Amino acid sequence: MQRSIFPTSAPADFLRDGFVLLRNVSGAEEVCGLFLEEVRTAWPFGQGVALDNVARVPHKSCQDAVETGHLSLHFEMGLPVIPVEETTRVHALLCLHIPKNETASEVKTRLLPIDGLLAGRAVEEALTNYVKKYGAGWNGHNSGRILCAGQLLDAAAGKSELSYMREHRIAEWFNQDENGNVQDGRVNERAFFRKHGIVLSEREKSFVLQQGDLLIIDNLRVAHGREGRRPAEELVQLLYGAREVSRVQIDGLRRQIVDNLTKRA
Repeated sequence: MQRSIFPTSAPADFLRDGFVLLRNVSGAEEVCGLFLEEVRTAWPFGQGVALDNVARVPHKSCQDAVETGHLSLHFEMGLPVIPVEETTRVHALLCLHIPKNETASEVKTRLLPIDGLLAGRAVEEALTNYVKKYGAGWNGHNSGRILCAGQLLDAAAGKSELSYMREHRIAEWFNQDENGNVQDGRVNERAFFRKHGIVLSEREKSFVLQQGDLLIIDNLRVAHGREGRRPAEELVQLLYGAREVSRVQIDGLRRQIVDNLTKRA
């Protein structure tokens, strides 16, 4: 099968923007696999990236994720910043698909490219120090990663306002405060970004995915979330990653992430 199963411009669009939307897709796994071959150069460990997981999301067992009407911007399985093991798994490519023969809701999938988010600022040291203290984890474990996109701003400002999120579930972010009190997640997330000089409505991209749509996302350049209550298991999620990413490669990836964050238009 030839590359014509997706537009010839799609890989270049992906490399430029960090995401691309394909329409009228049949056989999403095959399309994603062929697409991956065109964009491996996006990551320093790209030759090791392969399909790691296929799942229906939100999973019906994750009741809070199903019930919430606001899912904050995040990086699937985390954005690696510092190495904590000799080798680690890194998820680079996230693909979201609604099969042609299935019902599609009106829920918005939200995307936030990190390119230029902290333009012109020196942030590598602040980001590293933040993750050393508050990297995503559980029961005291620090993964060396950031999950919540808002924490990039928290780190750059030298603050720890969102540090409590490190052991909270994604569906709780901005929907609850540090003490578990319920609040308006959409309003609070936007207010937090605005406080740091970012107007989300001007930077976010959003898509209401239709039958046959396949949204391909660079998970290391673009955070994702949603607005609206998505029916359980509506999406097919294909996650691609590399299993043996070295400490040196993580350090190189951090520099790449910083370059993307701080690039000027």
